[in-house]
Parts: sequence; C-alpha cells; structure tokens
Amino acid sequence: MIVGSNFPSDSERLAMLQHDVYGKSIALIVAQSQEQYRKAEAILGIRTELGKRLPVDSFDHRTVQYVHDQIAAQFRYLYINKPRLFATHEADEETKLFLKEWNDYLLRELQTIGDSLPQFYRLICVTVVFPNPDNKGIEAERALSEIVSARYR
Repeated sequence: MIVGSNFPSDSERLAMLQHDVYGKSIALIVAQSQEQYRKAEAILGIRTELGKRLPVDSFDHRTVQYVHDQIAAQFRYLYINKPRLFATHEADEETKLFLKEWNDYLLRELQTIGDSLPQFYRLICVTVVFPNPDNKGIEAERALSEIVSARYR
C-alpha cells in the first residue's frame, strides 16, 4: 500500500492502520476474486485455462495494489466524516472498530463492483496469474485501473 494523501484532510493515521493489514486485505481481494471466478466456471459447466491455474498460493501484490489503494482511500473519505472518529479515550477500541469496518467495507465493495461488472473478478485473477511483464496481466491491470478510477474519482 502506498500511504499518501488522496483528498483534503485525508488521515495518515487511518492510512497507516490500513497499511498494517495490507497483506490480509490484498489476500482477501484475490481470494474473493478466485472464488467468484471458480463459481462462474461451475455455473457454466466449463473449465478455462485461467481457472486451471487457480487458486494461486503466492502472487505479486503490486498487481492489485491500485485497486486496494483506491478502495482504501474511499473508505477513509467516508470514515473520516463520522463524528465519533477517535472520540473516546480508548484508541485501541476505535482502532479495532476501524479495522473491522474496513474489512467489512472491502468485502461489500468487492461484491458491489463484481455484481455490476462481473469481469472485475476475472481481471483480478488474470493479474495474479499473468503478472507484468505478461501482456495479459498488463492489459488486465489497465482495465482494473480504469474501473476503480471511474468508481472512486
């Protein structure tokens, strides 16, 4: 995750919390995408070349970093406007709440994007199976970038 300011009054503190769970969040994005892709194959009764390579056990996180970072920034934007943000003296409790809400939000966003653009899951899978410099992966990353850039302006 690249920690930086994405909008006026973006919170570096919240971005660092997301940074601390970046690996888990990236794994969630990839696992959800693989599951949905395999489910689509099962529904259609087919087995694709991409599907034969799934699930992947290890992958280059950078292939889906932009997707993660854009969703993470949107979550911070929505979260920072909540009046209860770190309102109590129990920062640990607020941190746990933030991380739970972040994880829940990430799952909901993946589902929402996937429901409206089913190719989203396939593109994620392509990027992890065929990472840069493979042209398939490069094109999939470009398409993902366009999707999240349009969604999270």
